[in-house]
Amino acid sequence: MPRNTSACLCALVLLGLPVAAYSLIGPWGSFPLNDDWQYGLAARGLAEDGRLRILPYSAMTLLGHAALGALVWKIVPGFLALRVLTLLFWVILGPATYWVTRELGRGRPSALVAALAVITCPLVVNLGTTFMTDVPFLALWTLGAAAYLRAIRLSSIPFAVLGTVLAAWAASIRQPGVFLVLACLGVLATCRVPRRGVLLGTVLASAFATLGPVAAIYFACTGGSQAFRSKILVSPVEAFGCMPGSIWAVVGTLAVLLLPALLLGCGDTVRRRSFYGLSAGMVLVALVHAKSGFLAGAAKTFPYLGNLLFNAGLGPITLVDARESRLVFASLPGTIQLGITMVAVVLGALLVTHLGRRTEPPARALSRLVILAVVLYMLPLILTTRARSPLFDRYLLPLLPLLAGMTMSRSVVVGGTRWVLAASAALLLFAVGVVGTRDYHRWNEARWDLCALAEESGGTPKTIDGGFEYSGWHNGIEAYFGNFRRAGNWRGWWVEDPVWVVGVRRRPGYEVVASRRVLLWLGLAEADLILSRRDHLTGSSDGRSPPTRR
Repeated sequence: MPRNTSACLCALVLLGLPVAAYSLIGPWGSFPLNDDWQYGLAARGLAEDGRLRILPYSAMTLLGHAALGALVWKIVPGFLALRVLTLLFWVILGPATYWVTRELGRGRPSALVAALAVITCPLVVNLGTTFMTDVPFLALWTLGAAAYLRAIRLSSIPFAVLGTVLAAWAASIRQPGVFLVLACLGVLATCRVPRRGVLLGTVLASAFATLGPVAAIYFACTGGSQAFRSKILVSPVEAFGCMPGSIWAVVGTLAVLLLPALLLGCGDTVRRRSFYGLSAGMVLVALVHAKSGFLAGAAKTFPYLGNLLFNAGLGPITLVDARESRLVFASLPGTIQLGITMVAVVLGALLVTHLGRRTEPPARALSRLVILAVVLYMLPLILTTRARSPLFDRYLLPLLPLLAGMTMSRSVVVGGTRWVLAASAALLLFAVGVVGTRDYHRWNEARWDLCALAEESGGTPKTIDGGFEYSGWHNGIEAYFGNFRRAGNWRGWWVEDPVWVVGVRRRPGYEVVASRRVLLWLGLAEADLILSRRDHLTGSSDGRSPPTRR
């Protein structure tokens, strides 16, 4: 196939898959999802009154995300337009990963599979249809890494500046963007690179010029949010107690998320003795931690499969029902969870063994940049993992483009057995992500429809518990900065008097007003959402007298 034709096909696939996923999922409802209500509030406030408010609930910088969101909000208000903004970054992510892999010396077929492994990851698919910060940060982080790799390989000053600007932009969304700059500085300080002194000075100067204003604006606006300050106040005993479980969970989960890249890039590694020894060790550690819920919900790690399924829409975990009884929806039997853990850690051993191979001298500086960026990014995450601050799988997404590029073989034939197997695995994960995210949006459409029905029937956001996103979007600002009077004995979110409740089960003292049935394609099941209204003869949940009917 001619080079121009293959390049056009690669571009068509990488740019077209996110757009196709968007069309199949149909995320057309203008309402917040997951945590993006707080980012929507920041964007709306900046657009409407020029005031940036970052809730203490959020630990991230958020400046760049809120500024872009405010620009979009001024043109087309609503969450649908904000999701389209995220889609643009999702579209950029594929070519950015392709660029990283090519800079690491891999061929076009390898780069294509690496990019597919990232953009088809079910977590990326799900987060790409929200206004969450993950996908925009991931795209900018990947572009910055590619620019730095090009700068080191060609001793290019313009690309060094470009990498720093992109990293600073990423840091204006989430603080870990600064680790990309530190990784580049570390490589330039320790590796023999042509024009090393000039490049080092360029990166330092551009870092001060870009990261300095970001830090100044962030602390001027927030003083460092309450959540951010609690993150950096780490108890050494608690941190080191969580480290073993966190490290093995990270390695195993990364391997599962990188499955298409592993299938293509690690074909020769399984024949090494070190792989079998490391596998046995990892399985032993996993078995030790399995009793405390390793990869199945322990606070010291995170529920890989469970979190993926929840994000994909099989669990109404943001409703009051889940908070009251710690319900785990779409849970799997413990033996299956343990089996998934074993597979994950063996794949993790494959990943570690493969990345531990020696690299050729010309590529050492490039490989060192990737490894240093991975280590610097993960170290604070692992150290700050504790009971009230778990490590979720979506936090690992910035590592995928870098590690996908590193795992790829240098020469791969398109159409070969391993290439077809890797591409098929990527498309299978893509299908799971699309179907599950479609369920997620249909389920939330039903939830917001019931909330709207409650409002039409006389309810207000202060008397409707519609779950985390609904209460946060309507009451979050007043709850944190105003005189919000939260219901005393209520296990739900920000609500003053829960007259109306959206849930998945009947409640004592409440009558069912309406329900919506949602067909979940992932799992071939049906879910019923119920709108309940408190019986007028029943007192309020916090002991106050019943509301007076007029």
